[in-house]
Amino acid sequence: MHTEIQSMHLRASQKQLTLHTGVYYTGMDDEAHTFCTVSDSLQHSPSAIWAYLTPVLDRIKAEVSDVDTINFYSDGPATQYRQKGNFYLFNKEMADRNMKQATWNFHETSHGIGVPDGVGGSLKRTENMSVLHGKDITTATDFVKTVKTPDSKIRIFQVTEEDVKSKIIEKLKLQPIPGTMKIHQILSVKRGELWYRDLSYNSMEVHEHQGQHLKFFSFWKVIMLYSICSLH
Repeated sequence: MHTEIQSMHLRASQKQLTLHTGVYYTGMDDEAHTFCTVSDSLQHSPSAIWAYLTPVLDRIKAEVSDVDTINFYSDGPATQYRQKGNFYLFNKEMADRNMKQATWNFHETSHGIGVPDGVGGSLKRTENMSVLHGKDITTATDFVKTVKTPDSKIRIFQVTEEDVKSKIIEKLKLQPIPGTMKIHQILSVKRGELWYRDLSYNSMEVHEHQGQHLKFFSFWKVIMLYSICSLH
């Protein structure tokens, strides 16, 4: 493909890949562990996000077997992270992994570029150099082979279309949490139940300051109601 004329590369139908980038820290370790999940799937839904996160969480569990608390930090796009599907899967996945407590914290709008953006930029530059040297990269497998080198500090994980499909939850009739777009923190302690508030805060306690009180939401009521309605 590197020998094709310019107009060929301007068509919207060209093969694309999904990169899901991030960084994690474990325990008292100050070292940043950067990662990237790559897939041929172009899905960016909550189901896809958790397919992309699964190998990363598995790696963390393998490195720190007694981990019992996870804190996520991300931006808050309504189609991906700050929405009912992701809230449900976040609660489900944390319960499945026997986490005592987990939080998901949303940065404010226009929070700036962080480490995950740098990871993506670094990998894309590596791929661009490979293409300039005559190598075609048209699949996730090609991508992994190019960037997964012994001296690379970025951990690369590949996810298939089947992995994404295995997380699909479209059949569930989930209700949104009231005031979803104002939420900046959700907390998961028990399966089927979430606590949430308008400001991020590193405590499960209820505070008097505006935006810091915890509010409760249960998925069980919604799912049970749907099941009863389906029987009739």
